[in-house]
Amino acid sequence: MSQVFATDFGWSRNYPMRQKSQAHEALSVLFSREGVPNAIVTDDAKEMQKGKFAQKCRDADTDLRQLEPFTPWANAAEREIKELKRGAGRKLISSKCPKRFWDYCFNSNLLKLPLHIFKLDGRVPEALVSGETPDISEYCDFAWYQWVMYRHGGNAKFPEEPFAPASELAQRRQLGS
Repeated sequence: MSQVFATDFGWSRNYPMRQKSQAHEALSVLFSREGVPNAIVTDDAKEMQKGKFAQKCRDADTDLRQLEPFTPWANAAEREIKELKRGAGRKLISSKCPKRFWDYCFNSNLLKLPLHIFKLDGRVPEALVSGETPDISEYCDFAWYQWVMYRHGGNAKFPEEPFAPASELAQRRQLGS
C-alpha cells in the first residue's frame, strides 16, 4: 500500500505505508522533501479528509479539497497510478525481478517518469516543481535490477575477492549528506 501525490502535468511521488491511517506521515515526508503545495485534492477517503492529514494541511496553510464522488478519472493521482502500475509491471516481467520488489520498481518508475515528459515549454514536470534542472545521472548508470559487483565489508586477503554480486534496484534517492 502506498500514498501517491500527483499533479495534472505529470509530476508524482509515491510513499509506501503499511496502513491507510499513515497517510499523514506520507504528507509530512512530501512537505519536507518537496515543499508545501498550495492545494491538495483528494477523494473522499476519511484518512485524508479528517484527522491528522487534514490538520497538517491546515497547519501548513494548504487548501484541502475533495473530488466530486464517483469521478476517479478526474483525479490526477488515479491516472498516474494506472500508468505507474503498467510501467512497473512491464519492467518486472522484462527484468525477471522477484515480485517482492514491486514497491522498489514502482518507486523507480515514478522517479523517472517526471524526467521524460517534455510538454511544458521544453521543461519537465520535475523542473516545474523543484525550480531546478533535474539530474538524471543517477538513472544512467544501471538499469532496473541489473547485476552489479559491489565491495563488501571486511578485509579480503589475496586470493579472496573483495567484491560480491548483487542486483541494482535503482533506488538512489536520499544518498549522501
